[in-house]
Formats: sequence, C-alpha cells, structure tokens
Amino acid sequence: MDANLTMSTLEACPRCNEQVLEACKFCENCGCRLEAELGIPLSPTVACRCGAGVDRRDSEGYCEVCGRRFDTGNPRDHLEEVLSPELACVTDKGCRHKKNEDAFALGIAGNKIIIVVCDGVSSASHSDEASQRAADTARGVLQAAAQPEIDSISLMKSALGQAHLAVCQVQRTGDGKLDPPGTTFVAAMVENRTVTLGWAGDSRAYWFDNEQSQALTQDHSWLNDIVSSGKMSLEEALAQPLAHAITQCLGPLNEEQPEGSYRQFQIPGPGRLLLCSDGLWGYTNLIEELVERIPEAPPIEVARSLTDFALSQGGRDNITVAVLQVK
Repeated sequence: MDANLTMSTLEACPRCNEQVLEACKFCENCGCRLEAELGIPLSPTVACRCGAGVDRRDSEGYCEVCGRRFDTGNPRDHLEEVLSPELACVTDKGCRHKKNEDAFALGIAGNKIIIVVCDGVSSASHSDEASQRAADTARGVLQAAAQPEIDSISLMKSALGQAHLAVCQVQRTGDGKLDPPGTTFVAAMVENRTVTLGWAGDSRAYWFDNEQSQALTQDHSWLNDIVSSGKMSLEEALAQPLAHAITQCLGPLNEEQPEGSYRQFQIPGPGRLLLCSDGLWGYTNLIEELVERIPEAPPIEVARSLTDFALSQGGRDNITVAVLQVK
C-alpha cells in the first residue's frame, strides 16, 4: 500500500482489521468483499459473489477475478447459517460445478446439538435433492427422538436408515443415462460432551483443540479397502483410477441399505468439531493447520475461511463446512 496515503483515506477491514482504502471493494490481506461486509449496496451490474461486475465474466461464464461461475440466482449456490454463536455452516457450489449438490442441516433440541452434511453423487440424477432430503430427514429423526431407552448409536443408525429411505423416494426423471440418486452422509449428535457420529461415504468429521487434531471418521472408499487388504500400498492405490471411488452411500445406488459406520467420541475440553464434504478435505490433509491459523474466530468465520481456501485452490467441487465451537 502506498506510504504517501493519509490515514483519512483508510478503513479497517471488518474481518481481519487490516487497513484498506475507502474505495476498495476487497481486502488485499484476507480477500473479504468489503461492500458486503460493510453493508454497502452492490451496484446493479455486480453479478459475481466476489463483487466483480458482468464485464469480468469470460465467454464460459466464469469470473476473471476469482474463478467462480457467475451467480445464477439460485440461493443454494452459496448458503450460510448461524444457528447459535457456537454453531455455523457454509456451503458453496465451488468454481466449476453448475449447481450445488451438497446439503447440510443444523439443529438444537434441548441439550442436543445436531449437524448433518451430505454430498450428492455427481454422476447420479437429482443429487441436489437427494442430499437435501437426507440431511433434513436425519436431522428430524435426531431432533424428535425422546425415548430414553434408545441409546445414541441406535438413534444414529435410525437416522441414517431413514435418510437412506428418503433418498430412495426421490423421483427419477430424464433418459436414464445417469445413475439413480445417491449421496454421502455424515452426522454428529452432541449431548453432554459426547459426540455420536454416523457416516456413509467420504464426507468427514474432525476434532481440533490445543492438544490434538484428529479425524473422527474413516472414508468408505475403494482406496481404504484395497490398502487395508494389503493388496496395494497407499502410493500404488492413489495412482489408480478408482482411488477416490466411494463404496457406500445413501440411496438406490446401493443394492441394499448401507451399513454405515458409527462411533462415539468424548470431548476432552475446549475445541472445535468440524464436519465437511470432500470439496474441502480433497485439497489438503493438513486441515488442522488451516484451523489453527484462525484460533479466536467464531465458527462462521472458520467456516468461511476454510470455504475460501478451497475456492482459492480451484473449487473443483461443491464445498460444505460446518463448525461447532465447544467451550
């Protein structure tokens, strides 16, 4: 920034507090869109979420500034929800997909906190509807259950099973060239500092605190199966075309209801629980380093920052990041 500028021409970025020119649309430090953060109405010619005008749209519909597709007017292209100061989620269609086939659902019922993230299978029909139905159905099951005789693992199994049936009921249309509806699934129910998890596919859950960072789920994938069988090393498996193929998902893509996987995790102290689709974790195995860079930020800022990271790496897939801050 020009050292000759006077302080009267500077403002503080509302996200990172870096000094910026009053006329700037973006913060050079964190990339924040200042017009949106400061509540300044956007120009009618602004069509991209980053703030760029229609004159910066290339011949294929991508923004020359940030690489995203220009907004289509579909609110699901980018959604943010702050359910409480401790719980928030962001989902974005990314830079290359025509629509967002990820979905999420957040809920609070008494002392239970519920988070569900689903990633519709791209090669299947109606993946956006499948993922949203699965997320909403699972949240409903987890919120409504009040029978004390039902343990948390059984309840999570029921939520996954009902979500699977909901996806199976999605009506197929078209010429039949696409696979039937399908979606990955990961859900967390937090109660009395116990996290109950259920998942099918490769959407993930992580725990982060000052002492440890760990993945709480293990993908249902061809890669994991072949490596655990001893038939290939990790390096050999990663070089194969099926390396990122999933072996479980919800919906009629499976011949029968997926078994899913389930576990419980005792929260050791203050930290963050994070659920995400592969639109985030596919870019890095070092998510903990990214989270540690924003130690004091509220959950919505953590989710935004991780989403922005994935977009900055190319945003080849839909991105969903849900964050729960535990004190």
